[in-house]
Amino acid sequence: MPEDDTVAARGDPLGWQELAKFWQRLVMLPANDFDEIARRVADGLNDLTGAQRTTLALATRSEAEDDPLFGWRLRQVLLADDVAPPDKEIYSSFKNSRPFVDDPHPRAMAAGAGAHRVLLRYEAVTREEWDGSSSEAFYDSLGVVDHIVGVLPLTPGVEFYCVSSRLIGEPPFGESERDMLFEALGGLHAPARRLALSFGLGGGKDALRPRERQTLQGLLRGLSEKEVARELGIAPRTAHEYVVAVYRKLGVRSRGELLALWLEGP
Repeated sequence: MPEDDTVAARGDPLGWQELAKFWQRLVMLPANDFDEIARRVADGLNDLTGAQRTTLALATRSEAEDDPLFGWRLRQVLLADDVAPPDKEIYSSFKNSRPFVDDPHPRAMAAGAGAHRVLLRYEAVTREEWDGSSSEAFYDSLGVVDHIVGVLPLTPGVEFYCVSSRLIGEPPFGESERDMLFEALGGLHAPARRLALSFGLGGGKDALRPRERQTLQGLLRGLSEKEVARELGIAPRTAHEYVVAVYRKLGVRSRGELLALWLEGP
């Protein structure tokens, strides 16, 4: 993105003040409160861009050959609390479908992998490509009239997506909202990285299962294995197995290494 086309170059002090407040609120959150981190990020991006809904997602890359998305797939989608169960099913089915893989919009976003990027809808694809596409049908089914997609690379094989949407009756996004999202993403590496690690993405090939994710949260809060077992209502032996699985999947050998990984900077 050209330097003279950013929020900073436009001399927008109010925008920078709001960005600073947004980043500061995230810094003050407990590093082990995964759900609250995701909620605050989404809510903050809604405020900064004037979106009605922001969906967060994590994508990972495989070594697939001759793949339209260059091996990239959405692995985890974090939806807003107001998204109804039928909508959640739509998200789940679409991100794993063949039409998604062949669609020009996901392909355009995947083509920029490795770069911090934000694109308005018609910067990603032409109007002709959008009209009649699987993406258009998908967003229409959710009542979305326009969206912008921001992507932050976390590792060579993991990227953090933010999709800010405006619903029926709202105006489309413009360059100012695109630039604001670009700047906001620049300060999200630490919370985005922790969200990825909370699902086991970035530490190895295997994602954490829900119970393992709860175990990870307990370990980061300083709970012993027995306390984790009591909190989850499981046998101590089962809790130990979860702890072993968490360490293996995140590539650490002890609680000390786990904390070091968790608190590691960008």
